[in-house]
Amino acid sequence: MDHERSLTQTLWARKYTLVLITAAPVIVALALYARAEPLYASAVRIAIAGQPVTSSQAADAQVAQVRALATSPSIVASAIAAAGVDRDPKTTAQTAVTVDALGTSPLTSLTVTDRNPQVATVLSESLANAVTNFMTTSSLGELRDAMRSLNKNIAATQSDLSQLLRQTGSTPTQTEIAQISVRESQLSGLQAEQASLRQQAVLTFEPHQLGAATSATEVPSSLPADLALALVAGLLSGIAIVVVVEALRPRVDSAEELAGLFEAPELGQLRLIGQDTNPTATRVMLGRLNAVATQHGITDVLMSGPLEPSRLAALEHALDEAQRDQPIAHERRNLNSVVPPRVRIRVLSEDHLSELVAEPSAKGHLVVGPPTALRQNYADVRRTAATTGWPVIAVLIVTTKQTTPPQEVTPRYEDSPSSAQLVTAGTERP
Repeated sequence: MDHERSLTQTLWARKYTLVLITAAPVIVALALYARAEPLYASAVRIAIAGQPVTSSQAADAQVAQVRALATSPSIVASAIAAAGVDRDPKTTAQTAVTVDALGTSPLTSLTVTDRNPQVATVLSESLANAVTNFMTTSSLGELRDAMRSLNKNIAATQSDLSQLLRQTGSTPTQTEIAQISVRESQLSGLQAEQASLRQQAVLTFEPHQLGAATSATEVPSSLPADLALALVAGLLSGIAIVVVVEALRPRVDSAEELAGLFEAPELGQLRLIGQDTNPTATRVMLGRLNAVATQHGITDVLMSGPLEPSRLAALEHALDEAQRDQPIAHERRNLNSVVPPRVRIRVLSEDHLSELVAEPSAKGHLVVGPPTALRQNYADVRRTAATTGWPVIAVLIVTTKQTTPPQEVTPRYEDSPSSAQLVTAGTERP
């Protein structure tokens, strides 16, 4: 059964990748802020109605009307030309102009931001003028059109009424009286509508700018909020990338994971350091291996895993040297102790697999791997174990520290130098 890591274990195993991905957007944000110039804002108030609005919905409608005009590239372009500044109309409309309501009053605040405080002040006032001029022209145009249409209707109704009066004699009929009454009623209604429209024109509060633009002030930095967003975005991106990478290329990053993958006990970590050797530390690990092999009835231990052949051969030689001295060490510690029988330890060769299968000895696998390796690199070991039926009795992590140029080391049946030092619980690592 595969040993699947939890999300926490996966993130911890790839913590350096996660930290790097998380820190990247934060570093970019800091670099951008370090290079960016201060941003300044200037605001102008615009009155756009004669009577106060009575609801937030009406205020939102007013703001939407002003915002649509203030962010129109054509109106912004005319304001930029009038202000005599060099700015891109489209970029300015999209990023430098904001419109906000001032409660439920008929006032709206138009704000322009720019890296240059003088440009922010001049452009905000110019843009406010452009917006109010457009709204005023539009409102007067609609009023003139309505008045012109109403005057035509009044003139037509008066003409019809005059014609009826001329056609009527001194004693008008009931039909003529009814027609005259209808025309008079229509004329009265049209005249009342005309009076109302004139009154509306008188009372209309034309949109206009209230005072000059405020002096440009520096916009408070949004760096803390941006850094927080960058941190969250980087963390979420890092988690997603780590999870995807782990799903596509799962790794084994510890002896515990390797033990879980093969459902076998771990022997700790063994460190190969150039030509130096630590026989005592190696014998400690060997004692554990002998005990595990004895429990399984194994007399022949075959080492395999994603290590370089020279490292496997060096490890084989180091274990063989420790194996020769182990009975003496046991007898020195306790003369009455029972020395476990020696097990034969050698590197598993795929080329001689058929010969190994033919041997009558009880065999078991010792899986040897580096501190970090892709899980797929252990596929050959698992396949061999499944094919031969030899159990995996233990796992061992091997680290290396090269102090001299590596030398090719042949298997133990030929003399060759090697070295090993065990890193175990309770032993300080060099």
